[in-house]
Amino acid sequence: MADKNAANLLTKRDFLKLTIESVLIVFSVLLALGLNEFRSNYKENIQKKQALQKIINELQSNLEIVREWEPYHKEVFKNLQEAQKKYTAGKDIFTVERKDLQKLMPRGVVQSLIDDTAWQALKASSIFARIDFENAVTLAKIYKLQAIGVESTINSILDVLTSRESLKKENSRETMILLTSGFGELVSQESFLIHYYEKTLQEFENMNKS
Repeated sequence: MADKNAANLLTKRDFLKLTIESVLIVFSVLLALGLNEFRSNYKENIQKKQALQKIINELQSNLEIVREWEPYHKEVFKNLQEAQKKYTAGKDIFTVERKDLQKLMPRGVVQSLIDDTAWQALKASSIFARIDFENAVTLAKIYKLQAIGVESTINSILDVLTSRESLKKENSRETMILLTSGFGELVSQESFLIHYYEKTLQEFENMNKS
């Protein structure tokens, strides 16, 4: 009887030991998985912050460029308006040398370009899926405004300036009207884009503080 009780006690101890060991093994596995997930999430959060910082830097750079553009383009727009008033039919304004045109826009159309490299890289990466939806919408909107607004208008102006038709004397007035309209639209778009850049950058700054 004593031997039987001892055997039962031993069995219970073995079972308890086995149970504890099993629990410890499961706990160790879960802890390891949890730590791996934590490290993975931490790494992805760092990458997300770095990606967003590159976007912020890009938007800040674009803002500074458009701020430089705006007063110059206002000046060009004013020059074109004045030239259009003084235009004399048959005057050869847009010659091959473009001397008269250089007086109207002495620094050409743009001296530097706005960029979207960081935005395109973010969209192509796996990090994009971890960006908050509202932030993604805000960024998509501002880069779309940038593309279909000032960039599109600048390309239209350049198309006019590089067209062979613009060199023809009989098309001088029409070309002048197209350029005046283009620069007028560009100035308006730049003003709106500057406001939107500033608003977006302020939102991201507030988000980083919170």
